[in-house]
Amino acid sequence: MLRKANDLFEYAPHAEDGIIGKIEDFYFDDETWTVRYLVLRAGSWLTGRMVLISPVSILGVDPVRKIISLRLTRNQVENAPPVDTHQPVSRRYEAEYFSYYKWPRYWGHVGRWGSWPAPSILAIPGIEWTEPPEKKPEETHLHSVNEVKSYSFHALDGNIGGVEDFIIDDVSWAVRYLEVDTVNWLPGKYVLLSPHWIREIHWNDKKVRIDLEKSAIEHAPPYNPRLPISKEYEDMLFRYYRREKDREAVYLKQKAAK
Repeated sequence: MLRKANDLFEYAPHAEDGIIGKIEDFYFDDETWTVRYLVLRAGSWLTGRMVLISPVSILGVDPVRKIISLRLTRNQVENAPPVDTHQPVSRRYEAEYFSYYKWPRYWGHVGRWGSWPAPSILAIPGIEWTEPPEKKPEETHLHSVNEVKSYSFHALDGNIGGVEDFIIDDVSWAVRYLEVDTVNWLPGKYVLLSPHWIREIHWNDKKVRIDLEKSAIEHAPPYNPRLPISKEYEDMLFRYYRREKDREAVYLKQKAAK
């Protein structure tokens, strides 16, 4: 199901033996637009330490109780490799992290989670997996959701507003849409845009540029941020922008992840 990052901040991650802490951020990679880690501030049981939780460990998301259930214990989280959230997460750290939990590495493969549609499959003992060949550590391309929410959003012919929220699939943990507030252009209007339509991101200038013109965005199917995003609305949105092939690819990945 699609969920807003702003809503997920209110969910409590539960280990098998208690609450871990509070979600403070999400780290996503800008190549596949996938959430790779939930950034948590642990509770008093771990003196407020910052910890990373991979979607590989997530058993499910309960919107009624606002709980994210984890296939982990507090002891496992406590003894995981410590992370400095003030520094970029290196591939070396990720390798150490995944090795600690005895999970296959997600990187070095073609798919979002290797050849599997959902991250939770990687935690299944005895899963068949071919590790990619070792090579020199590379950039991880990880970025903070909170950081990008401060970026301005630009069409081909001008500024349209700012990033308000991330829309995330809670099965594959793919970033499916960016919610953009067009307050300085079309007051009171919000629009949904797929990250796959992004032309480029200027990280230093905090600007996102999308491969669409303002007129096309202005006349897109109306989006109400207070309502759930239906499959019918998604189909209509992709048809309007003439990106049906993108929509078909998303649908097939959704179906495989179920």
